[in-house]
Amino acid sequence: MRGLDPYDDSMLKAEGAGSGITTPIGLPNFPAVYPPLALIGTAPVALLPYPVARATVLVLNVLALAGCWWLLARRFWWPTKDARSLALGMVILSLAGVHTCLKDGQLTPVVLLGILAALDPGAGRMRSSLGWIVALFKYSIPVPYMALSARRQTWEHVVALFFAGGLFLAGVAVVAAPLGIRALLHSYTASVNALFTAAAWDDPSQIGGGTASMLWLEALLYRVLAFAPAAVPALNAIAIAMMVFVVALLILRCHDEGRLLLVIAAFVLLSSYHRVYDAVLLLPGIAWLIDRGARRLGWETVFLAALFVPFLLPGPAALESTLSDALKSHWPVYALAIPHQTWCLVGIFVVASRGVVAEALASHRRRAGVLNVHVVT
Repeated sequence: MRGLDPYDDSMLKAEGAGSGITTPIGLPNFPAVYPPLALIGTAPVALLPYPVARATVLVLNVLALAGCWWLLARRFWWPTKDARSLALGMVILSLAGVHTCLKDGQLTPVVLLGILAALDPGAGRMRSSLGWIVALFKYSIPVPYMALSARRQTWEHVVALFFAGGLFLAGVAVVAAPLGIRALLHSYTASVNALFTAAAWDDPSQIGGGTASMLWLEALLYRVLAFAPAAVPALNAIAIAMMVFVVALLILRCHDEGRLLLVIAAFVLLSSYHRVYDAVLLLPGIAWLIDRGARRLGWETVFLAALFVPFLLPGPAALESTLSDALKSHWPVYALAIPHQTWCLVGIFVVASRGVVAEALASHRRRAGVLNVHVVT
């Protein structure tokens, strides 16, 4: 709002000190990495005194979570007083990631509300556009959801996607106007790179407190392969490519959007830098699981429900802070026990997608067999 570089660490710290913010901001703790569109969207809050601004973000997050609950109940055709609606409300109130978002002012609930509003079956062009604009506050999240929206192949949804993308670029241009686009992009990329620089708090190759709360496959692989870290980048790239293939296959083949929302959330959380508070993205999948369990309780439903249980507790952070250094130095602890939520995400992704993938592969084999019969004939 002052026309300064929002990604300049010295300016960020000076503005924070001038606003009376006592929590750590800037390097080496929390550099500015939100994209320009998010800065424009939240700029009005910056006009308020810091205590009022913090309370405002808290209220906005609570309202966003209430909106997510209402949209999910509507998506699955639940009456608001139905037991399934109440169960989802209890999960929202119990999820550890929700508590962290409310405490730290994270914008993931607002982003999820934008995604659900844009994907709502009754959403028109205007609501879809606004939903995607809000979702792009964290641009590392909504792209797979946008692919799901594009599958509907309606003119309104395509226009909404292009409109939101255009406004995202416009947001970059507005913030860059006083500085120059090249200077802004250089400053932004430097800020992001500083987050993961070698030996930094969030360096994924470091087995420490910074990576304990990450839901990021790369960070998990560095823990598992602590004896061979050089192999992690290649293995991570292969794993992400396989997950992209599975997600694309499900978007093309699966017509159960509740299952798709679960698989996409697990993919988003695993494929890039996300922490336990971003597990709020699992709420659509949890709603689907509640709906599925109320209709038929099979082994898949029970197993997925069990994999969700660890997300009700701040397990990784609690283990990292309470276990002794001697205990945390053992491979089973730092590679299996502490990142247990990430392991659960891998399980959720595999279990939720396996049926559709197996069916698609079986269908491909049947078509290949028919083709071979025709060729032989």
